[in-house]
Amino acid sequence: MSGEKRTLFGLKVPLIVAPMAGVSGGLLASEASKSGALGLIAAGYSPAEKVLTEIEIARQAFELKPQEVLPVGIGYIVWWLDQNKSLFFQVLETTTKPNSNPLAAYWFSFGNPKTYIELIKQHSPKSLVIVQIQFPDEALEAVQNGADILVVQGNEAGGHGAVSNPTVKELTLSVLQKLASAKCSHIPVYSAGGLVDAADIASMLHIGAAGVCMGTRFVATPESLYHPNAKQAIVDAKGSKATVRTKIIDQLRGYHWPANFNGRVLSNRATAWEEEANEKKTSFDELKENFQEAVNKGDPCYMGIFAGTGVSRIKEIIPTSKK
Repeated sequence: MSGEKRTLFGLKVPLIVAPMAGVSGGLLASEASKSGALGLIAAGYSPAEKVLTEIEIARQAFELKPQEVLPVGIGYIVWWLDQNKSLFFQVLETTTKPNSNPLAAYWFSFGNPKTYIELIKQHSPKSLVIVQIQFPDEALEAVQNGADILVVQGNEAGGHGAVSNPTVKELTLSVLQKLASAKCSHIPVYSAGGLVDAADIASMLHIGAAGVCMGTRFVATPESLYHPNAKQAIVDAKGSKATVRTKIIDQLRGYHWPANFNGRVLSNRATAWEEEANEKKTSFDELKENFQEAVNKGDPCYMGIFAGTGVSRIKEIIPTSKK
């Protein structure tokens, strides 16, 4: 990461490293922020104690005075948070104590975070609020709810997203137009979806985005929490059919995501199961056994490896600071 121009958050580069469940811990987030971007820890489906441990790992990477902002943020899955509210309240309470360090940002996606945003504005006013959206019509509601930054997630994005929505370029342009029409052009828009390199950043800045959000690119780092074999599978993925949008991985993991969302993952034997003719299909129970065994062994042939459409341009596993 290079470049001296300072942007939002005092960043040296206009880049947010996405909060990816099972990937983005305190080490990845802190290395991203130390390198000039904004790193985010993924709360994901973890218990609050695990998330607080990752926040402490990030805090130890910086020399901070009490009440100085910790230059990393946290990302939440809103529908999961609604069912596990302690995941929010314990983090907010811990990071707003008198001698603590408030987080730079709170990220919300996949649900309506209005209640949580109100609490952040009240109890952690130094923290900014990032809301990820998938459709143009969601932009103004997010701003009205108190979003300081919007991340617009195109269909190319790895991980969870809308089953069907616009491309990152189309979505960025539409949201910028919506904000301009509502006299809200002061809200920064960060583009997300299939973006992996400096050329992608430049292309999004050219059409008016304030910056970009990348995820898959940072899965392939030593600091990522992903299994080493999954990281290597990211590097090995090639071709236009390297990824697919599917619900099968969540079904195998037992996560009941809302019907309008699914996940983009690397194509493998688990995702191919949906396309197999009925007479050739193994049972779902057998598939689930194969999946769990693969998770235990780190076998990418059946694991759910979330990745965006830009994955084939990722050539090696390199440190976050060298991206």
